[in-house]
Amino acid sequence: MRIRILPILLIFMMTLVAACSTKPRPRGLGIGLRSGINQPNTNFRTDGEAIISTNNNVNSNHEQRFPLFLQAEEDLITSWAFTQWFFDVAQANVVDIPPVLDNVTYSELETANTVNEEKQAFSIESSQTKISIFYNKSSNYQSLIDARSEPSLSADYSATTLTAGKSWGVFYPYSESSRWVTLGIGLGVGYTEGMYSVNLCDPFVVTADTIEGISGFAETRKGECRDKTELYNNRISNLGLAINVILKIYSYIGDTFEINFIEADVFQNQLPTQEIASGENILEPQFGSQYTNVVSLVYRF
Repeated sequence: MRIRILPILLIFMMTLVAACSTKPRPRGLGIGLRSGINQPNTNFRTDGEAIISTNNNVNSNHEQRFPLFLQAEEDLITSWAFTQWFFDVAQANVVDIPPVLDNVTYSELETANTVNEEKQAFSIESSQTKISIFYNKSSNYQSLIDARSEPSLSADYSATTLTAGKSWGVFYPYSESSRWVTLGIGLGVGYTEGMYSVNLCDPFVVTADTIEGISGFAETRKGECRDKTELYNNRISNLGLAINVILKIYSYIGDTFEINFIEADVFQNQLPTQEIASGENILEPQFGSQYTNVVSLVYRF
C-alpha cells in the first residue's frame, strides 16, 4: 500500500512545487463583457430561522445578467493567493416568494404530484411550513391566520442593492497566464433601497405551469399566493454588512485581455436587525444575488 501511495505523493509534491515557483500575471483594471444569469437569493427570517425564501424549484427568477462590468486591479499576495476590490449593483422585483418547508422539500412534493410524467398542481399545507413560528410571535396577526383554512406566508419585494468591498482568495497557477479553480470570499458594505411586503396566502399553490428558464438553465414551477392578504409592508433604506463568495473554474490572464470560463458569484447583504425587524415587523429580510457566468471577457486598460 505504501509503495502505491508514494508515487501519488511524489507527483502531488512536484505539482505543488511547480505551482509555487510559477509567477502568475495579476488581473488588471479593465472593462468586461459577460454572458450569464442573475438569480435573487433572498430570505425572510426570525431568530436565525428562515420562514420565507427564494427557491430554485418555485418562482426562481432567472434573469439575463447586465453584460458590462468594471473589474478592479488585483494584488497578488503570493503566487497562489490574491486580494481584489469588488463592486456590484443588483436590482430585483420578485413576487410570491414561497414559504420555507419543514421536513419535506418542494422537489419531493413535485415528484409525489407527478402522474404518468404529467405535472399536477398541489397546495402547500400549513403543517408543511414554518408559519407556527411566525404565529407564536405575532399576536396582531393571529386572528387573521386563524380565519384561514390553509394559511401560508409569502413575500413580495422590489429592491436595489449597491455593494462594495474587498475579497481574498486562492487559485492554482498552472502557468503565468493560466489559472484553475479560483476560490475567494469578500467582506464589504451594502446599501439597500426598496420596499417589501409579507403576505398571508390561503393556500400557497404550486401550479402545473412552468416558468421557462434562460437557455441552458433549468425551468422552474410557477407558484401562486392565493387569496393574498398583506400583513404588513416596510420601506428599507439601510446600510449593512455585505458578503461575497467567488468561484472561477478557469481563467486566462493575458497582456491585453482576460477570459474566464464558468464563474459563480454570490452576494448577500445583512441588514441591521434592530432597524428592520421591530414591533410587528417580525421577519428580518436578507437580500442577495447569485450570479452564474458561462464566460466573461475583460479588456485591460
